Amino acid sequence: MGFRLSSFLGGMAEGAIEIEENVRKRNEKLIDTSLTLSAERTSKALDDRRKTQEVYDMLAKELRAYDLDDDKVNVVLAYGPEKAKQFLTDAPKKASKEGLSVADYVVLMETNEGKIPSISTERAIQANLFPGLRQIKDTERPELRESPILGRDYGAQYESTKDSLYKGMGIEIPEQIEGAELRKGKINFMDLLTGEGGTEGLGITRSGLNKSVASYLIPRSEAEIEIRDDGSLVYDKDQQQVAGAIADIQTRVASEYNMLINKSPAQAAANPEAFYQAAFDNVIQSLTEAEAKLFPGITPVQPPLANQGSASNQGSASAQGSGATGTVKQQIQAIQNNASLTPAIQKARSRVILIQNGLANTPAEADALLQSGNY
Repeated sequence: MGFRLSSFLGGMAEGAIEIEENVRKRNEKLIDTSLTLSAERTSKALDDRRKTQEVYDMLAKELRAYDLDDDKVNVVLAYGPEKAKQFLTDAPKKASKEGLSVADYVVLMETNEGKIPSISTERAIQANLFPGLRQIKDTERPELRESPILGRDYGAQYESTKDSLYKGMGIEIPEQIEGAELRKGKINFMDLLTGEGGTEGLGITRSGLNKSVASYLIPRSEAEIEIRDDGSLVYDKDQQQVAGAIADIQTRVASEYNMLINKSPAQAAANPEAFYQAAFDNVIQSLTEAEAKLFPGITPVQPPLANQGSASNQGSASAQGSGATGTVKQQIQAIQNNASLTPAIQKARSRVILIQNGLANTPAEADALLQSGNY
C-alpha cells in the first residue's frame, strides 16, 4: 500500500483544527467565568463604596454648615463616620456653652504648614483617605493560551467582552489617585484634652494614656514592639496583629475615660488617675477571647497610671511587682514550674515580673535576662 501525501496532510490539518478549537473553547470559558465573577465582586464593592461615600458626603455638608473649611472637615472625617457624627452632636452644644464656634474645636497641626498641601474633601474621598473607603481595583486578565494556528487575539476578545459586560451592568472603575495626603489635625475635646481645652485640671493626656496602655500590654504579649513618647507604636509586619489590638484597646480606654469624666467632671478633676484606672479596668475586663490570646501574660496586676514617668508612679509600679510573694527569682521559678501554663504564658508573665521590678525596661531586655538567669 503506497504512501498518500494528501491523506497525511489532511490528517495534520484536522489535528491542527482540533487543537485550535480546544484552545478557543478553553479561553472563551475562562474569559466568561473570570469576567462574570469579577463583575459581581466589583459591582458589590462599588455599591458598598457608594453607600460609604454618601455618608461622608452628607457629613461633609453638615460640617461645612458650621463654617469648617475643607482642611478641618477632613480632620473630622478622618476620625471615621461614627466619631464625626458624635462631633456634630456634641460640638454645637459645647460651643454654645463656652461661647466658641464649632470650628474652634478642630485644630490643624502647625508643623505641617507648607509641607502637606490642602486637599478638597471630594478629592480626599476619591483618594480613599477616610476610614471605610476601599480602593476599587480593576480585574486582572486571566492567563490565556495563544492561538496556535489562526493567530486569534484572545486578549482583545477579553477586553471587548469586559467592556460590553461592564457597560451593561453600569460598572465604572473610579479614577485612582496616588500620593494624596491629609493635613494632620485633631478634634480637641474628643482627644482627651488637658487644661487648655475645657477640662481644666485633668492631667491625663491622650499620649500619656496611649503610652500607659501600651506599656502594660506589650510585656504581656509575645511581640517585640517599641513605644514612642507619644504612645504610638513601631512594629513590623509580624507584629501587626498585636499592634492593631493595642491601638484598638487604647481607643476604647480613651472613649471609656471620656464617658466617665463627662458623667462626673468635678470628681474627675480632683482625681483623674482614678477615672483612668476605672476606664482601663473596664476595657481589660471586657477583652474578647481572641484579644486575650494575644496577651497571654495578662494578670490581675494593675497598670501604671496614665501620666506615668513621675517618681510616684514608678514607685507604685515597683510596689505592685514586690507585692507578690518571694524574690524575683522565686516568683519566676514558680511561674516556670506551673505545668498548667503554656510556654508563651510562662514567658510573658516572667517578663512582667522583671519589668515591674525594674530589672528590665523592654521585652527584649527581659528575654535576655531570662535566658542568662542573672536576676
